[in-house]
Amino acid sequence: LKFSYVIAVEDGHVLPGFPYISDTGAAVPEQCVFGFLLNLLALLALLVIYIRYKQIKEYNRQDTRVLRCNGTSAFFGAVAVVGLMLVASFQDDSVSTVHFLGAALLFGSGVVYSWIQTFVSYKMHNRGRGKVTVIRFLVSLAESIFIVLTLVMGEVSMLDLKMTGNASDWKTSVKYWNSTMPGYSAHIVSTASEWALAISFLAFFLTYVKAFSKISMEAT
Repeated sequence: LKFSYVIAVEDGHVLPGFPYISDTGAAVPEQCVFGFLLNLLALLALLVIYIRYKQIKEYNRQDTRVLRCNGTSAFFGAVAVVGLMLVASFQDDSVSTVHFLGAALLFGSGVVYSWIQTFVSYKMHNRGRGKVTVIRFLVSLAESIFIVLTLVMGEVSMLDLKMTGNASDWKTSVKYWNSTMPGYSAHIVSTASEWALAISFLAFFLTYVKAFSKISMEAT
C-alpha cells in the first residue's frame, strides 16, 4: 500500500494525506503494484487463517462449541480474502460495483472473523486467556469503530458535497478533495479510519505470532 500510495502521489493521481486506499491503486502504473501486492497479501492471509484454523482444531478436539466457532471464523476469513482479491483485481474507476462488493466482503467479514477469533481465544481453557485475548478484544473493537466511521463519515462527506452541487463527478472529487471543499473534515475522518481499519487487520494477525511459534513440524 505504501508503494502504490507514493507512486499515486508522485504522479498526481491523488492528493497527499489520506486518500481512500483504493484510490492509490486506480490508475496506471500504481494500479499494477496495488493489484500484485494485494493479491500476494490475500494468499498470505489465507495461509494464516488456515494455520490458525488447524491449530485451534488440534488443541480443542473435545470442545464442540469452539470447533463450530473455529469453522465459522475460517469461513468468514476466507470470504474476506475473496473480497481482498476482488478489490485488488477490479479497480473502482473501471468496475466500481465489483470493487465495492469486494470491499464490503473484506471489511465486513474481516471484522466478524476477528470477533469470532477473540471469542475462541476466551473460550480456550487457559491457553487463550490473558493479555492476548484482551489485545484481540481491543483490536476487534477498534476495527468495529473504524468501519463505522469509514462508512458513516464517508456518507456525510458526500452529502455535504452533493448539497452544494459539486458532486457531479464524485470520483474526481474524492481523489482531489481539499480543505476548500465542503465535507472535507468528514472525508478525512472517513479515509483515515479506512487506513486505520486496514492496519488493525494486520495488527490482529500479529497477535498470532506467539501461538504460531509453538507449532512444530516433523518429517515422516
